[in-house]
Amino acid sequence: MTKKIMASIALVGALGLGAASAVDFNYNGYVGAFGDLGFGNGNAVNYGDGTRQSSYAGISGHIAGDFAFDNVHLGVGALAAFSPYNRNALVGTKGYSFDNIYNKPFIDLSDLYFKYDSKDFKLVLGRYNVNDVLNTADWIGGFNQGIAFNYQSQNFGIWGTYINDWLNTGYNLSPEFNSDFGKFGSGLSAFAPYNTTLGNFGNFFQRNIFAGGLDFNIADMVSINPYGAYWMRQGAFNAPLAQAGVRASLKLGDKSSVMSMTTFRTLWQNSIGVDNDFGMMYWIDQEFTFMDMFKLGAGYMYIGNKGVVSLNDRTRFYGQFFSPVGLSGNTLSRAYLNAGVSTWYVFGGFMLSKTLNFDLLYAGGNYHEASAVLNWQVINQDKINWSVGAGVVATGFNAADKLNVLAFTKFKF
Repeated sequence: MTKKIMASIALVGALGLGAASAVDFNYNGYVGAFGDLGFGNGNAVNYGDGTRQSSYAGISGHIAGDFAFDNVHLGVGALAAFSPYNRNALVGTKGYSFDNIYNKPFIDLSDLYFKYDSKDFKLVLGRYNVNDVLNTADWIGGFNQGIAFNYQSQNFGIWGTYINDWLNTGYNLSPEFNSDFGKFGSGLSAFAPYNTTLGNFGNFFQRNIFAGGLDFNIADMVSINPYGAYWMRQGAFNAPLAQAGVRASLKLGDKSSVMSMTTFRTLWQNSIGVDNDFGMMYWIDQEFTFMDMFKLGAGYMYIGNKGVVSLNDRTRFYGQFFSPVGLSGNTLSRAYLNAGVSTWYVFGGFMLSKTLNFDLLYAGGNYHEASAVLNWQVINQDKINWSVGAGVVATGFNAADKLNVLAFTKFKF
């Protein structure tokens, strides 16, 4: 197995030189819009000339091209976004730069990569959408700059990545692996370019993450997935941060009738060289699906003395990503992953013929959320997809309560 992986890496250069005679060009992209109308005390900010709610709107677009030489690919793409409605609490006027959601220069080179892609093995170098490569990772997603590989067979997988920068669109992973969606609307809700873009190459080594994992699968029922990461500057006082964890899941039943998916995750974190800066996370999630259409479940999450640091997550919560205060391209501050959180949740929803999707959730404990988000795929063809969605997300339920009414649309090609 190891020999097969090493042989795949060694063949990348030779394949790139030998396949130039057959070029297959593909392109993809999207245009989308997102709006968030905020209510409640937690959404009010005093600018000095009056108190305003944290409402905002954004428009974004992405276009990318891929030149395929058999298994070798070269890709380039750009992503742009701006806010036409920017006099509010979040987007950041009157010097509130730490509250910016759509950041200058409002456009960036999102994709610029070399990729080798065979049936079992993928390797990519440059700027790329890491979801296309690391489809079993829990805490990494979106546009990354660096290198990543993934080898998957029927019963075993191994993946790894080095990341030195990332572009943020507010995208959040779906709880469902290999899903075509993230959380509905999330990839349209923000924009922060790469830290190293447009002459800022002095920031090249400001963000350094080494991460990897293993995937063990038994009879399409049991999955065990250990994970580890090393962040060079994301610990306390800019110290290195070490992480180690595991995901274990048990799948029973038949999706055409009733299926049960039980998933347990744990994550250990420690700021290296900092006394008493470590913590554990425990998270269990139970989902039942009926006729591959309806879902119902519950979960519980406990986080110890240190909040979870990650580029992404597969939680079922919507609240923090639709009012992302302080989103500036750094790791996000998500209330449900803060230190000391102990929260339980129940959820439900449906997916009708991959056309109409509905997510419903209520969470209590240290983190409170009530959310209902609907996504309708008006057009769903091989090359074209148009979706519209709306939702209501309430968080806090106290003096810092937030109620956000959402609307979004996305045209993919």
